Amino acid sequence: MTYNIRYDDQNNNPESWSQRKEQVVGLLRYHRPDIIGTQEGLKHQLEYIQDHLEGYERFGEGRRGGDEGEFSAILNRSDRFTVLRHQTFWLSDTPNGIGSKGWDVALQRIVAWGLLRDKQTGNVSPLLKIQPVQQRHANARFGSYFLDAGEMTPIGGIQHILHVQRKGVEQAG
Repeated sequence: MTYNIRYDDQNNNPESWSQRKEQVVGLLRYHRPDIIGTQEGLKHQLEYIQDHLEGYERFGEGRRGGDEGEFSAILNRSDRFTVLRHQTFWLSDTPNGIGSKGWDVALQRIVAWGLLRDKQTGNVSPLLKIQPVQQRHANARFGSYFLDAGEMTPIGGIQHILHVQRKGVEQAG
């Protein structure tokens, strides 16, 4: 499942996190997805979700590195998957440069990826959560396509699962 939990702007309006957080957790509890790819969540939002959902672990970093900024995080059911490896990189000329910005974008764009082993089947699969580059940033989109392929070299030989989230549309394949 993918979920843009929306940045917490802390305004007290009907769409603010304080007004939505119980509904977000309720929806996730109802569906109980094996894997949740999030977008725009801040550390306290992701912690709230984890505190109110049993059995999920999380990986990924904020766009400015560590716990700073919005996350493109992945949560997975710990009773179903073992996370073998995970990493975050930035869509830029220096992908391992924490907080680096690429090409013509105003904000950092990040990719969280993990190598997960399914405890039921033993299968090992990579999973990626990409914070997409907006359409108006053509140079960044072009550079990101090549960078994604190059950064995935460490997990080559396994069929890739690409998880891209675009405004209003979710794609997986």
